[in-house]
Amino acid sequence: MRGRLQVRLSKKRRRRLRAGAAFLAVCAFLVFALVQMRPVVLRYAQSVGKRMLLNAANAAVVEVLSEMQLDYEDIAHLSSDEEGRVTSVRIDAPAVNLLKSRISLAVADAVAKGESYHFAIPLGTFLGSEFTAGLGPRIPFSMQLTAHTVIEVESTFEAAGLNQVKHRVLLHITSTGRLILRGVTDAITAESSALVAETVIVGVTPDAFTNVIETPVSDVAGIINDYGAVAEAP
Repeated sequence: MRGRLQVRLSKKRRRRLRAGAAFLAVCAFLVFALVQMRPVVLRYAQSVGKRMLLNAANAAVVEVLSEMQLDYEDIAHLSSDEEGRVTSVRIDAPAVNLLKSRISLAVADAVAKGESYHFAIPLGTFLGSEFTAGLGPRIPFSMQLTAHTVIEVESTFEAAGLNQVKHRVLLHITSTGRLILRGVTDAITAESSALVAETVIVGVTPDAFTNVIETPVSDVAGIINDYGAVAEAP
């Protein structure tokens, strides 16, 4: 009887040991899988987060500009002399600050409307092979996203022809956000630009000009300073 009882106990112990070993193996596999999956999930989440920030910024610019109906004269003011020549350009600071504030609020509202964002990754992508990427069933994930937007104004001048200058007012939008997944958090940044005002300033056309073509054996273009314009007699 004792021998049979000992055999039964030893079998139970072996079964428990086998079950414990199997459980530990499953746990080790899950930990390994999570470690392998985490970088892939983070890259996908970063891509989705940046796309959401860019979409929110672009939509905010379109919405605010449509509502405010701003023209070039509402943002930039040209000053001229008695002969009608442009002498200076002044940016309307209150109008620009209002525009920046409304766009920033619109971006924050657009991001806040989505309490959570969802995306899915094909199972084959986690294997790290280009032959399995995008294959297999899609595993769903969800994340939360916050955003803070900083807008800078740039006034640029660009040559647009003979005595013509193109003046542009640009907004550079930098949206900094933080994405939150289960056990993962990371900062992301998305940048975009928007043209809000543009005009061409035309100056006085010269009476004459000289086109100098420089050749490899001549440095004439570096010497000539007089372009042939003849001043009118007083």
